[in-house]
Amino acid sequence: MGHFLPTQPVRGRDGWAIHGATHASVALFDRAIESLQSDPDTADDLLRQALRLSPGCILFHAARSYLLASCDKAAGPTLLRLFGPLTGDRRTLSHLSILAAQLDAKQIAAHLDRWPGDRLALAVQRNIQAKAA
Repeated sequence: MGHFLPTQPVRGRDGWAIHGATHASVALFDRAIESLQSDPDTADDLLRQALRLSPGCILFHAARSYLLASCDKAAGPTLLRLFGPLTGDRRTLSHLSILAAQLDAKQIAAHLDRWPGDRLALAVQRNIQAKAA
């Protein structure tokens, strides 16, 4: 049995569309974003649950990849190869580019200029700043 995907993309708390997701999976995703910095294990668990509900949501896969890349920046380009054949909207593809660039702060800032308030990018930016301090 397949998963129901709405014809219009569901929006996250930040107002940006999340393609390939359901309302229930986006609720889990939003909770995961809140936990990214303070409790990565909880964030990973929530993202796994979101992916069970919406396995085709590339943004959820990118979020899990950010968790891995935050521990090992070299993992970003490796993980990107897994997503190579997938397509997504411009915002999601920008997240994948950030992973490919090994979480480059300038690239995250450019992403946020284009998609202000993107909670996932903001959380990644905070993680990078916290590790640099």
